[in-house]
Amino acid sequence: MHYTYRFRLNPTPEQRERLGYHRDTCRQLYNHALNEFEQIPDSAGTLNQRVRQVRDQLTDLKEWWNELNDLYSTVAQAAVMRIEDSIKALSELKERGYNVGSLNWKAPQDFRSFTYVQSGFEFDSKNGQPVLSLSKLADIPIVNHREIPDDVTIKEVTIKKEPTGEWFASFAVDGKHHRRNQPTPSDVLGSTLGYSNTPTIPMELLSGRLTCPTNANGWNAPSATSHGKNMGRTTGRTNGKSLPNAMPI
Repeated sequence: MHYTYRFRLNPTPEQRERLGYHRDTCRQLYNHALNEFEQIPDSAGTLNQRVRQVRDQLTDLKEWWNELNDLYSTVAQAAVMRIEDSIKALSELKERGYNVGSLNWKAPQDFRSFTYVQSGFEFDSKNGQPVLSLSKLADIPIVNHREIPDDVTIKEVTIKKEPTGEWFASFAVDGKHHRRNQPTPSDVLGSTLGYSNTPTIPMELLSGRLTCPTNANGWNAPSATSHGKNMGRTTGRTNGKSLPNAMPI
């Protein structure tokens, strides 16, 4: 089973600046990688193989792009491989009946997170205070409000800045730990809208208009219209009722 444990971070002003720097460097790398990926013909291999071709350019990029040397290796790799995840998400939406566009260049407000995969992070304690140690970044104070069970394996840690300005760390784990059977926010939303399994829609990935057939309860899926660099904030209307704005991940 796969779960995610989310913790709030309390970075100092200096650490906030460094977090923002790492996030924006990943964003710029993503945009560059997307441009390179679009130059590779489909005949060059599978989706995974083509994205990996771009990822394998990282060593050469670091020779002239000095900022990339400030990123931990798996963070830079994950920023590039995010292209594959995004394309798969679009394909799944298309299979569900949505009209989707293509991947877009990401403006700063559209790219809020970066990820350490398998290594480069650990829980620690500094002066009696719990911290999250992130390689090539900082030892960031963390609100350790719960314990991650010993019988799970942490696969990756995603560091994200919310629209409120708060920073959070989400630990994706794989193990046999069973959480209490409580409804998630998406379950509640799905129940409210009449859907049994509400899909997670990466709105910031879409260009053009997003539509979906009306379900049995008369609800329509949210619509999204891109606005160039300002894309990523959309409002869906269903029979005169507004759904919450879809924010970037």
